[in-house]
Amino acid sequence: MLKPPGLHFISLLVFIPIWIQGFAVVDLHKHYQNNETFQGEKIKCIDELGCFGTGGVFFHLLFRPVSVLPDDREVINVQFNLYTRDRPKDERVLKSSDKNSVLKSEFSINRPTKFIVHGYIDNKLFGLWMRDMKDEFLLSGDFNVIIVDWSGGNKLPYHQATANTRVVGAEIALLISRLEEWVALKPEDCHIIGHSLGSHIAGYVGERLTRLGRITAVDPAEPYFQNMPVEVRIDPSDALFVDVIHSDAKTIFLMGLGMSQEVGHVDFFPNDGTNQPGCKTDQVLSFIIDGLNEGKKALVQFNRTYNHFF
Repeated sequence: MLKPPGLHFISLLVFIPIWIQGFAVVDLHKHYQNNETFQGEKIKCIDELGCFGTGGVFFHLLFRPVSVLPDDREVINVQFNLYTRDRPKDERVLKSSDKNSVLKSEFSINRPTKFIVHGYIDNKLFGLWMRDMKDEFLLSGDFNVIIVDWSGGNKLPYHQATANTRVVGAEIALLISRLEEWVALKPEDCHIIGHSLGSHIAGYVGERLTRLGRITAVDPAEPYFQNMPVEVRIDPSDALFVDVIHSDAKTIFLMGLGMSQEVGHVDFFPNDGTNQPGCKTDQVLSFIIDGLNEGKKALVQFNRTYNHFF
C-alpha cells in the first residue's frame, strides 16, 4: 500500500466530501500581481516561480469544479535535504537561492541524482519510507539523494494541498535549473520518485524541464487527477521514462486512493493494483484498532510516570 496505517483512513475521510477542486498556472507575471483578476480568473504570482491561476485546464465541471490559489511560498516552505554516501545520515540543505549551499555541499555531478517526494499529510520526520528508500539507494549505488519536504503545504484541507503541489513542482524544477547553471548538472541524470500527490508534483517538474530523465510514480493520487488533461496529472511526456506503480487502484468509493488510469510509459498493477500482501484490508477497523492500541500504550506510560512521582 505504501501508506502509513491510519493516514489512509484519515485521507479517505477528507477526500470523499471534497472530491473536486483545482487551480492553474499562467504566464502573466509581468502584467498581473497577486490575487488580481484576469477575465474572471484569480491570479497569484510567486517570484521566479511564475503565476498561478484558478481556471484553464485545471477547472472541470465534474472532476474539478472548485479552484483555489496556492499558499504563499513561505507557507509551503519546500526544503531540499541532500544525502550522499559520505554523509548518509547527516543532511545538507540545498537552496535554489544560495549557490554556496550547493558548492559547499557533497553534491556531485558525477553521481546520478534521486529526488524523493512525499504526498499528502506526510513529512521527512514521520515518513520512514523516505529514509528507508534513501538508505537503500545509498547502499545500492553512489547517488545524490535529495528528500523533498513540503509539509508546510500538504495539510488539511486536501484541496489546498492539491493547489500547492504545482508550486512544489516549480520549486524542484527551479533547483534543477540552478544546478544545471551552477555545476552543469544534466536533467537527464535526475530521477524523481513521488508518492501520491508527490507523483503529480514530479509531473509538474517534468512540464518545466524538457529533458528530465525519469519519474517513478508510486500510487499517484486519484482525487482531482483521474481523467483530467495531461497538463494536470502525471503523463508520459513529463520525462524520458515514466514508470508507474499502482498498488491502491480501487476507486475511492471502495476505499482506494490511487489512480487506476494508465499514465506512464509502463504501468505496473501488482495483484491487480488493489490488495497487497501484508497490508491491512479493513482500513476503518484497522484505524480504530491501531488508535486503541496507541491509546493503551500512552495510558500505560502515563501510569508508570504517575506512580513514579506519587
